[in-house]
Amino acid sequence: MFNSLSYGRQCDLSSDIYALIYAKLDTIFLKYPIRICFHGDVPDPQIQDEVRHVIQGHYMLILHNKNENLRINLLKTVVTAILGTIWLAIYFATGSFREKQFG
Repeated sequence: MFNSLSYGRQCDLSSDIYALIYAKLDTIFLKYPIRICFHGDVPDPQIQDEVRHVIQGHYMLILHNKNENLRINLLKTVVTAILGTIWLAIYFATGSFREKQFG
């Protein structure tokens, strides 16, 4: 169940589990809570807690990355809008200057 290639004390689940979760969650709305049930050889409660924390950490990291990308995109949008406004003001200022000079 745990990925044997994870570094040091970090626990990471096999990528097959995340692929299965992604495949199943495509049809479920975000407002519904998700429950992971163990079937067959049910691990002890400590392992179940550990799995829950690993899965929550995985998706919290994805959420954090998306929020960071949104923040960066907002910053890019604001800077681009400000630069566009400045260039537009310069364009109109030089255009009206030329008209007064040659008019």
